[in-house]
Amino acid sequence: MKKLVLIILLLLSGLSYGVWKDTGFIEFRQPNGISFIARTWGDEYFHWSETADGYRIVLKGNWYYYALLNEIGDFQASDRIVGVNTPPQLSYKLERISTRIQEINNEMNRVNQLRDLQSKALGEMSSLIDKKLGVVLVDFTPSERNVTAHHYVGYYKIDFENMLFSTNAW
Repeated sequence: MKKLVLIILLLLSGLSYGVWKDTGFIEFRQPNGISFIARTWGDEYFHWSETADGYRIVLKGNWYYYALLNEIGDFQASDRIVGVNTPPQLSYKLERISTRIQEINNEMNRVNQLRDLQSKALGEMSSLIDKKLGVVLVDFTPSERNVTAHHYVGYYKIDFENMLFSTNAW
């Protein structure tokens, strides 16, 4: 039973994913107390951050830096800190290169196919989930543990109701 629950949880965890967000222009604060206005938008695959004056930025550690493109055409931190240094002209309205965008799209499609397979497998397993678990209750001879003023002949159904999936019941 524990294995079945674990399998179901693993399948469900693969079905979770990020959603589109847009912070709008808000105040960001650097560790040294300097603040600036920027926004972050996108999803788990494509996301951008941009200052109010149009410069792409990235978070590296606890600091925001102006962005440049790395060797694969994706955003990376420059050596210029937002709010401290002047922005590099190249980071103005900076976009990923088309080959990098295609790689991200391919990855997105691959993950979506895996999610579809997981959904299908979970649907096929739903017949197992709908089954009722049979429990056999055995009535043992009363002992000091189960004989009280209220339990003179053994256990009642209520004694077992909270035992499944409970801890410290014994």
